[in-house]
Amino acid sequence: MTNPTNIFNFVAHDVLQHVLSPFLNAEDRFNLNAVLEPTERIFKRFPKDFAEKHAVRIAYMAQKCHAERINFWTSRAGTTRDESWKEYAIHGVNAVGKYADFFSKPVAAALFKYRAGRNHAASMISELTHTLSDESIHVSFMTDKIRAKIYGAIGVINSLTPEKHVILD
Repeated sequence: MTNPTNIFNFVAHDVLQHVLSPFLNAEDRFNLNAVLEPTERIFKRFPKDFAEKHAVRIAYMAQKCHAERINFWTSRAGTTRDESWKEYAIHGVNAVGKYADFFSKPVAAALFKYRAGRNHAASMISELTHTLSDESIHVSFMTDKIRAKIYGAIGVINSLTPEKHVILD
């Protein structure tokens, strides 16, 4: 026993392995193993496609945060009566640029590589191209740098091919 302050050192290994372990999911088991001694760690195989499912969940959460940021600034620009709507629209354009940057990063690839259909990719491309259309509130504030980011993100999304389909729980 190398760490006498760790309370799990005083719990029998059988209790950890056979009583506690069945109620833990993979992340909880990982966290428990982080505090256990190496000889006491609980070993259990990860479920099939665990890494892919986790990558898709993380990418969806990040995508949702970016989309909410864009919607926040767009709604603020659309509901403001005075000249401050321009400032909100500029913030919205910057948020669109960060959104396009997100799709260019490897973390976003899971959204398109581990889903069977291309409908998600098509909707994301449609969403990005809509920000470039004349109907968008952002078009008059769009810089060439952000346009290039959007076109780069569209190119990245088009280049990704689905590898397999994972079903999220």
